[in-house]
Parts: sequence; C-alpha cells; structure tokens
Amino acid sequence: VSIGNEDLSSKAPEVQQAILERRQALQDAQEEKRARLRAQRSAAESEADAQIALKAQLDPQLKRWSEDHGKKKNIRALLAGMDQVMWEGSGWKPISIGDLLEPKKG
Repeated sequence: VSIGNEDLSSKAPEVQQAILERRQALQDAQEEKRARLRAQRSAAESEADAQIALKAQLDPQLKRWSEDHGKKKNIRALLAGMDQVMWEGSGWKPISIGDLLEPKKG
C-alpha cells in the first residue's frame, strides 16, 4: 500500500488503516468545504440577480418621482412626493408642499 510517495508497507496494519482513514477524512472535509463555497457563490449570484431585477423594477418609478423632464426636482418637491415611493405601512405621512414652504408657526 502506498499513498503518494510514501510507502506504507513497512507500517503496522493499524497504522496503515489510521493513515488511510485520516487521508479520507481530509478529502471528505475538502469536498464539504468546496460544496459550501459553491453554495455561497450560488447564493451571492442569486442575490445579485434579485438586486438587478429590483433595480430594473424600481428605477423608472424613482426617476419619475425625482425628475421632471430630465431636470432634478428640488428637495421640497421630493419630500412632498415621498408618499408616492414609500412602501405601504412605512409610517410616512404625506406632507403638502405648502407646509414645507411656510415656516412653522407656534
């Protein structure tokens, strides 16, 4: 019995068996780590694909919200329109542009 360049024939049978078992355990551990790495890469690719799809879905809506005829809206107009882009249940309360233009009284 030989492994690589090492000749195990001069070793006791139980030592040979222990060496073979250790070698197999190392190979199994390496394969398990390779499988985990493949799974992590696959998950990362899936997440990247989901982000690309979400960006493709949301970009037009955000562009409509943030621009008028290719020109960026001012911050007050954007704040007044936040209710158009916030998700349902976000807790955002609509604000009129009049409230943003007038100083707080009180």
